[in-house]
Amino acid sequence: MGIIKRLDSFVYNRIAAGEVVERPLSVVKELVENSIDAGADQITISIKGGGIDSIIVTDNGKGIAEDDLENLFMPHATSKISRVEDLDSISTLGFRGEAIASIASVSRIRVKTRTKDTDFACVCEYDGKLSSISYESANIGTTFEVRNLFFNTPARAKYLKKPKSEEHAVTRAVASIILANGHIRFTYEADGKTIYKSTGNGLLSGIKSVYDHEICKNLTDLSYASNSISLNGYIGVPSFGKNNRAYQTLILNGRIITNATISTAVSKGYGDSLFKGSFPVFILKLDMPVHEVDVNVTPNKSDVRFVDSDKVFSVVYRAVRQTIVNYNATLAANKTSEITGGMSANSTIEDLRALWNNEPIVPLFEDVGSNVTVRETNGSLMRALNPDITPYGDEIRINCETPPLAEGETLPKYKKDFVPKIAAGIQEENAQETCEQSNNTDSMEHFNATEANPGYGSTQPIVAKPYRPIGQLFSTYILLERDDKLFFIDIHAANERIKYDELMAELSTGELAVQPLLLPHIINLDYDEYSLVLSIRTELLAIGIEIESFGDCSIKISSVPVCLSDMNIDEFFNEIIRDKRSISELKLESILRDKFAMAACKSSIKGGEALSREQIEYMLKKLTVDNVLPAQCPHGRPVFAEMTRSELERRFKRS
Repeated sequence: MGIIKRLDSFVYNRIAAGEVVERPLSVVKELVENSIDAGADQITISIKGGGIDSIIVTDNGKGIAEDDLENLFMPHATSKISRVEDLDSISTLGFRGEAIASIASVSRIRVKTRTKDTDFACVCEYDGKLSSISYESANIGTTFEVRNLFFNTPARAKYLKKPKSEEHAVTRAVASIILANGHIRFTYEADGKTIYKSTGNGLLSGIKSVYDHEICKNLTDLSYASNSISLNGYIGVPSFGKNNRAYQTLILNGRIITNATISTAVSKGYGDSLFKGSFPVFILKLDMPVHEVDVNVTPNKSDVRFVDSDKVFSVVYRAVRQTIVNYNATLAANKTSEITGGMSANSTIEDLRALWNNEPIVPLFEDVGSNVTVRETNGSLMRALNPDITPYGDEIRINCETPPLAEGETLPKYKKDFVPKIAAGIQEENAQETCEQSNNTDSMEHFNATEANPGYGSTQPIVAKPYRPIGQLFSTYILLERDDKLFFIDIHAANERIKYDELMAELSTGELAVQPLLLPHIINLDYDEYSLVLSIRTELLAIGIEIESFGDCSIKISSVPVCLSDMNIDEFFNEIIRDKRSISELKLESILRDKFAMAACKSSIKGGEALSREQIEYMLKKLTVDNVLPAQCPHGRPVFAEMTRSELERRFKRS
């Protein structure tokens, strides 16, 4: 006798319910998606007891015809698709035909619905079987009422959390639904209390109805299109992050999803501007051809599979990166305009003194002929900032002489150290300049006498200095004054930012210092890893990592960048392989950011070392670009904090 049996509907609906109906939020999600597919522009959601006692979803959609009510509760019954080819171009939120049957198998459900072709609503209940249909007066649309969830499956009910916890989960799900459907008016109530009420006036109005003012004021809009893909929405500004992903909403063709490829692309697009361990806030709507994405991956349709994930990653990454760069360019321009107070490049020294309340400008350097003498209290810091400075008794001297040229010799042309424009902690890409200088005098590492003291024979116009150094606090912070604000600069974070930008500049110009290994390092890989590493050999060589094949599936490393000489080479290559495998579009430069940030941190000045005024000025010259302080160090920690004059006066109770 055969042992294979066909399961009856009661059993397989319970099995399907285990996949589709995990908890109350699953029910809310499925019912609301049906309402959206029905063309509703007004939806009301009401729950009691966290959705365990009851869930009511009412919409003004097209309704359900009386003839369809019997099939409504049948498994694999749907109006969304009819042929297997339809699965390749799904444009509706629902299509599997399992939701209502699954919900009905683990709860008591009541439906009231009316179409535009009838003058009354049909009402029916399902409790293991369909009741007789009655008729009531009602508006066009549908109301689903689900009661006593999991009443007949105590094994499932015991895994539910407390009603308040389930309510919070439903609330988060409804918030995402509101964000994904800004054109629909939503009302959401829990135990009789209105939680959300949206106006249906677009995405921004939906954001304002869900998020508080603190989040809304820290968002910037994003709009990007490339070929057949478009991305629109809002992302958090670089200085604003959260400690979890709860504030990330991704909408693909109207469907709320979670997708590792897109989340990673967004995070990478921020570069080094976010504090390490924090997550960006975003509400993004991605639209692309339906045949380029497979939504039939999981029963709850929470994730998708892309035909070309690298293409999607590239679009999202570039969209976020471009938005961040543009945001910071605008921010820098606004700050520069604000802090210069209308001064131009042709401003005179009298204008500058007026800006600084007629305070005399004290030269930082004394004119001693061919040398510049700097008084200091702690020579180790100045040497940390500039290793070319050497002790000379109680003073240090910076040699600014240009050595004599041999007969027929001319000064060589070379690229000046790349000076990345920093605005709110983001490095603008591809910003570099060239200049002609002596091969012994680097403009970023040395001051010459004329540049340091424009009062000595300089014919260059004076440019306004917006920040006036005051001193040092707790041997950890630099104090600056500008207009009606007091700035506190974290010395370690600031020095870390400087060193990181220098490393990234060297990387972009291909000028990283390289250290040959005394003994070559050998790593053994599997075939796929071996092929992947060899495929990026040129990229690795460009950053100073020289590799070559060394037998079957083995790689020999002969050199590394000096700044990464103390890294764990095996771990470094494991990270590259992991990241490149998951997202092949990811550039090696992005993978190196964390390594460079760590190298900059280890080599930076630590708190507790006193600085002279000259040393403070010297650091600020390297730190400020376009008169704008960078907001964050490479790990996302703030470089500065500020206090306004009015805040200080309130502390002293001054009117």
